[in-house]
Amino acid sequence: MEGLKEETIIADTLDKGIYVSLVYDLNGVVQNVKKSDLEKAGIEINYAYDIALIHLESVMKAHKITMTQFVGLEGIPFILFSDHWLSAASLVNPNLYSFAKKHLKTDVIYASIPHRDVLILFPDCTDEQVNKFREIIKSKESDGRKPLTFNLFKLTKEKIISVD
Repeated sequence: MEGLKEETIIADTLDKGIYVSLVYDLNGVVQNVKKSDLEKAGIEINYAYDIALIHLESVMKAHKITMTQFVGLEGIPFILFSDHWLSAASLVNPNLYSFAKKHLKTDVIYASIPHRDVLILFPDCTDEQVNKFREIIKSKESDGRKPLTFNLFKLTKEKIISVD
């Protein structure tokens, strides 16, 4: 976990260099929650993570994250989460798979988190179509303020799998 401060709490690892961490929202300024913060408050890391997931779900339900479905290349639908610093973090929402399955009408869902303010979901399709989605995402989302990764993920009911 090169480049991370020792006090940073890593709740999960999604891919090489892509970590899920706990943060405070201080009126638009984000600050990492430190181990010492939780120790002082007498809170276990797992409990703090569960609370963070509840908060993430409430942000989504309150429509603070813009969620828009489009028809993309070759008529394939995709969903864009945007306009909020928690957009990419929505990837770890335990209810994301069922949401995407309902709206994309498929059991296999691809996800992209090119930067902090965007999550893109699209259904299973041919390898050629997946590569076209990847190219479009790179061309449209390369200028994000807080870049993450152009690697793709597959969502299942149980887990998030890196596919690159």
